[in-house]
Amino acid sequence: MEITIDERERLNRLGKIKMIGYVIASLALIYTFFHTTSGGMITPALVEKFNLTPARAALIGAVWFYATAAAAIPGGLLIDYIGARRSMAVLYTLMSIGTLALVVFQNNFTAILVGRALIAMGALSVYTAIIKLIAGWESREGFAYVNGTVAAIGRLGAMLATTPLALMLTNLGWGNTFLTLGILAAIITVSIFLLVKDSPRDAGLIPTEQSSAEVPKREVTNPLAGLGVLLKQPQYGLFLVFAIINATIYQTLFAGWGGVILKQVLKINIVTAGNILLTGSFGTLIGAYVAGYVASKKGAKFTNIIAHAITMIIIITFALTLKRATTLEQATIIAMMFALFGGFSFSTSVGVNAGIALLRTLVGPRYIGTARSTQVLLQNLLGSGAMIQTWGVIIQKGGGYVPAAFSTAMNVLFIVALIALIALILIREQPIKALEE
Repeated sequence: MEITIDERERLNRLGKIKMIGYVIASLALIYTFFHTTSGGMITPALVEKFNLTPARAALIGAVWFYATAAAAIPGGLLIDYIGARRSMAVLYTLMSIGTLALVVFQNNFTAILVGRALIAMGALSVYTAIIKLIAGWESREGFAYVNGTVAAIGRLGAMLATTPLALMLTNLGWGNTFLTLGILAAIITVSIFLLVKDSPRDAGLIPTEQSSAEVPKREVTNPLAGLGVLLKQPQYGLFLVFAIINATIYQTLFAGWGGVILKQVLKINIVTAGNILLTGSFGTLIGAYVAGYVASKKGAKFTNIIAHAITMIIIITFALTLKRATTLEQATIIAMMFALFGGFSFSTSVGVNAGIALLRTLVGPRYIGTARSTQVLLQNLLGSGAMIQTWGVIIQKGGGYVPAAFSTAMNVLFIVALIALIALILIREQPIKALEE
């Protein structure tokens, strides 16, 4: 089929608008992941600044958790109702206000907590809005690769929230650091509002041979009704089981107990432990890209099954390594930890990002915001928090910070992972018909 000059110009404009949107979305995700993982640097700074007791210091993390839990469902409904562009602008306005509050009220601990809560409420749903944006531009087949690439770029924010943030706080001070971050958030907000488009239709560039009536917009007029339909779908239920457990496995082992295993249990020095965890961060970045590439070629379900099987193998290897830890040389243990944490972060990252591609296939672009936010809420409330506490009970009963107790906890994690694999196998990789009506 010959492409006319007008059609070629339309495609060129479409490509430029889409690329501008993806660049801004990638920058927005870097900034979001930066804030999401900045607690490790911010908490010690606030403890020193306000001479906080452990109980008051715990409020810094607790406020973030409660704010995200409260904002999860409303954020998803907002995204599906008003679209990716406008919801991202609203979310980034919240983050901008919250960041600037950390500057204006930098000597008031309560006000800083409120600022952190506003940042958390905005940050939670930004990635969901970006997923909605990509779903509006890409076909089901192209979605996985683009989403994986953007997610991989966004993971750079988690790395910037470590040593670079520490250097900013040391050299610029608290006020100047967050003033800089607040200005960046404001710039991103304006860029989103002016330059990002939800879809080719939103850009006014639907194919010339089609009228507006021939390209259905599929507006969500009642997002609460969509949530009700979603929760009645067995296939979505199976997806929730898999996705919640996959995220729980990562957060329990890496974010929840990883540092304790390395330092308290295996007696690895803090510098080496930090390098091991940094290797894990690289694993999540690479895993996000690989997930997109493989899922676009082989399908999201296949990619998830392979990644999850690798995760289960790593969990068993982890359990056996801990069980034999007292008989192994320290150099051998360190080498094993680099390999296990790196591999584990890679495989779970593939699962998370290929899981998003699978979700897009199941629910389509129309309700993906609501579907994703419901998943995030449930994995935070029912998954990660519950499993981290369960590990605490198992470890306490197993003798405390000893390798054998953690080996037992790993076995429990393997059983939970097996349940997720069964749920994943039962999922049909096709759109849920009730959500297309």
